[in-house]
Amino acid sequence: MATRHPMATILAACLMTAVGVSGAAAAEWSLGEPLGTVAGLMRPECVAVTPDGRYVISNINGDATEKDGNGFLTVVDRQGADSRLYPVGDAPPLHAPKGICVAGRALAVTDIDRIAIIEEGNARFIPQSYGTLATPTFLNDITYDGAQWLYASDTRLGRVLRFSLDGKRVEEVATDVAGVNGLLWHEGKLIIGASGQHDLGEIDVTSGAPPKWFGLAEHFTMIDGIAALEDGTLIVTDPRAGTIYAVSPDRKTVTKLKTDLPFPADCTVDLKRQLLLVPMLQGDTAVAFPLVRR
Repeated sequence: MATRHPMATILAACLMTAVGVSGAAAAEWSLGEPLGTVAGLMRPECVAVTPDGRYVISNINGDATEKDGNGFLTVVDRQGADSRLYPVGDAPPLHAPKGICVAGRALAVTDIDRIAIIEEGNARFIPQSYGTLATPTFLNDITYDGAQWLYASDTRLGRVLRFSLDGKRVEEVATDVAGVNGLLWHEGKLIIGASGQHDLGEIDVTSGAPPKWFGLAEHFTMIDGIAALEDGTLIVTDPRAGTIYAVSPDRKTVTKLKTDLPFPADCTVDLKRQLLLVPMLQGDTAVAFPLVRR
């Protein structure tokens, strides 16, 4: 494994005072200069924050569709030291891990045509079978509803699937959504981003209705990461444009936060430390930006 570089400067951000947002008015946000960087990654795609404050980064490490067994997860602990989280020892390999989310005590990670459920250094893979559904070839982003279901984007087949945590149930939530990628479970609905639409939208998974698009296509070329701030503002990465955007809580205003970035991928927000964490897939780094309310 390549030598890693500590990210202690990011952990110093623990001392920052979290910025609260109150009232009905939309807050305006900006991003400060990077507080720290993890270098030496290998095509990093996604980052997640664990309940104990660690950062986990997926590394595709090669072809995003090839079952080559060389994908891995990097973990940055609370002291800023980074190392390989998975796989270690005799654990089953990952091929091209992409999306990561926290699901209870476990991490759920998409890996081409399956989801790895990783807990305490061990993994099991779901689903056991896709039954009559077509087997995906590019599971991408993933999110958890906090109760029962994992939702994953099946980018090449243009659909959203949901998986029970035990892997025994797989269902289609949305179909014919060209280039669907970014997902976020937010306030009881599924926020999605799709390159075919160049837009963000939401799905009410209880109604079975098609996605309701926000009408923001003029701003985006490709949508990857979606994260939410406490006031409902969405942070969105556009890898093709090399840009990070903020979308207002009313979904009417889009603001550029950072530009000229090397393929910013699937981001997440550390609300406790008021940080936006962004893997740069073409830069082989992950960067932490402080969130600043203007």
